[in-house]
Amino acid sequence: MANGIDSVGDEAAAVEIDCALERRFPGSSDAITRIRGRLAGLAPLREAVLVIGDSASERMAAVRALHELGSTRRDDLGRIDCGAWNPAQGPLRAGAVCLDGVEHLSPAASAFWADAISGAAQRWSKQLTRVFATTGVDEFRVGSTNDPNRIWEQLSRFRIALPPLSERPEDIGPTAESIVDRVAAAMNRRAALSPAASELLHGYAWPGGVQQLERLLERAIAFTRGESIDPGLIAELLSEREDGLSTIRRGRVKAERDDLLQALRETGGNVTRTAARLGRSRGAVYRLMDKHQVARPDATGRLFVPGR
Repeated sequence: MANGIDSVGDEAAAVEIDCALERRFPGSSDAITRIRGRLAGLAPLREAVLVIGDSASERMAAVRALHELGSTRRDDLGRIDCGAWNPAQGPLRAGAVCLDGVEHLSPAASAFWADAISGAAQRWSKQLTRVFATTGVDEFRVGSTNDPNRIWEQLSRFRIALPPLSERPEDIGPTAESIVDRVAAAMNRRAALSPAASELLHGYAWPGGVQQLERLLERAIAFTRGESIDPGLIAELLSEREDGLSTIRRGRVKAERDDLLQALRETGGNVTRTAARLGRSRGAVYRLMDKHQVARPDATGRLFVPGR
């Protein structure tokens, strides 16, 4: 009888975790279904977990899910900015720790956390319950010269790679609806996407992932006076983003051309010296000249440089 009760309790707990993960990571794609399954499997453990993904907000959402639905839910979760932390700062007053941007750890900090994860740092043994880590790269090398991969090897035993939203378009609609519900509640508003607005979102590539989608929907909710988010507003916000990206691209192209012309002027049009100045090959310089319509040297070896 006791075993039956325990079994029912375990099953109920598993269903509760599955429902919570579907709310946090909505969608029906094979990729997101697989991620929910892996999060559910890892949550009850005490092992260190590495979360990899191109969206900072999704990486932290995965860490919070592992923490709040798992073995450390009764502990505080501390976050460490790995680019700024050093061992002299000492431990956080938290049972579970997230190493945010773990690839940015200094060699000394990397060695410290490698010891903490392996249990070599005995002063942590009673208070450190679990280590989570996040990164935006597929692999990193930090640590001593002799062992630069130690912490990567420890963390990558149990790693979760979050698929970008651009690779699972079927999840855009459910993800957008989940974001609208959460953001609207935080703003103390009632808001919902109209079918036409949802269709517009579904047709966009979202190169910036969930974080980009969330920022756009935050603005849409803030600008909406009624309860339905209008497709015209979504189209306007998407257009503004495209205009902004076009401006950035034009600025980069202009800066590239200006750098090329400046280097050519300073070297008297010598392509070899220009390549050295720009840190490029001669072939790359010639391709840049073609791209920006800068004339190549003529038969006499002379080069026309605009602005000379």
